Amino acid sequence: MKDSEQPFLSTRQMGTLLGVTRQTIRNWINKGHIRAFHVGQNYKIPAREAGRLLTGYGLPVPDWLEIGQGTPSEPAAERPAMHGGPVGWTKGSSGNV
Repeated sequence: MKDSEQPFLSTRQMGTLLGVTRQTIRNWINKGHIRAFHVGQNYKIPAREAGRLLTGYGLPVPDWLEIGQGTPSEPAAERPAMHGGPVGWTKGSSGNV
């Protein structure tokens, strides 16, 4: 693995990529919309999951985010429902201003 590749992202990093707050990412994790590992008081999101989310929202996957050859391409029916995505949100609609 190259030094620039990250196997996991923080909630802050994922929020920045999706254009939402880290609390929104935590809420989505708690609701089961994002797969993550609980490490102490923090969550770590696997790079492959981050790639799946970005691709699912039609957003570009940055070069520094290594998601490997087997990028998840689950059929839409098998993906967790992602309610209230970043597209079309207005400030305050998530309940965390």
